[in-house]
Amino acid sequence: MATTCGAVTEAIAWCSVVALFTTAHEGGLTNCLRPLLQILLYALVMACAVRPLLHRFLHRDRQAGHPLLFILVISGGVLLSSCATARLGVHSVLGAFAFGLTMPRDLPPDLRQSLEEPLHNTGALLIPVFFALTGLSVDITELGPAGAIELAAFLAVAWAGKYAGTFAGARLTGLPRNEANLLATLLNTRGLSEVIMLTLGRDAGIITDEVFTAMLLTALLATASVNPLVRALTTASSAGLAHMPAQAAHLQSARIAKEHTP
Repeated sequence: MATTCGAVTEAIAWCSVVALFTTAHEGGLTNCLRPLLQILLYALVMACAVRPLLHRFLHRDRQAGHPLLFILVISGGVLLSSCATARLGVHSVLGAFAFGLTMPRDLPPDLRQSLEEPLHNTGALLIPVFFALTGLSVDITELGPAGAIELAAFLAVAWAGKYAGTFAGARLTGLPRNEANLLATLLNTRGLSEVIMLTLGRDAGIITDEVFTAMLLTALLATASVNPLVRALTTASSAGLAHMPAQAAHLQSARIAKEHTP
């Protein structure tokens, strides 16, 4: 459930980023209608034309195509989609993300593995480089007292807002308190998408370097706190379940003793 909720949140966040960057690039809501329509047309082309073509290409006779050919086609599609979004005034990262969304989900397991493994290895090689470049552009010493206050405020609002909303929604849907608490904690994980969005916002001049540093540290601190909290919650829940049989036996013994007391 946490994975599904996180995926929905990421999709909404990326749609918001597209609208924000288009508005900022065009200088106002009135001027951004045409670019937004172009982006909508691009999304329709990806969903109605590119996705069926990919489906036919990847499901054709296995002997007619080598996995290397599939990888080259997918890599070329990612680059073309990135170039298309860059020409539309949206960052190329969003084009790569959109192409990933158009990939068929009903691939045979062996084909899926042959495609995902090299792409995963490439990502594992490039992601550390991206984080290293991001880290080189951050100077924590420039925060100062005001920046430290901003960091504390960002962290408190980010944690409390997502935790309270998730916990309340989970309880309203009937989840037990322990599961709702665990789900609300897990959803406070900030992934690579948040770092990319912050980097795009800084490069576009939407946020300053100081705000970028504070929000980046917020994402890292919030993510770093999730694992120990989840372990503590899981341990506490397991301990509570372990004590339940003993507590039930004690109550049963007390009830029997009370019934036989003159």
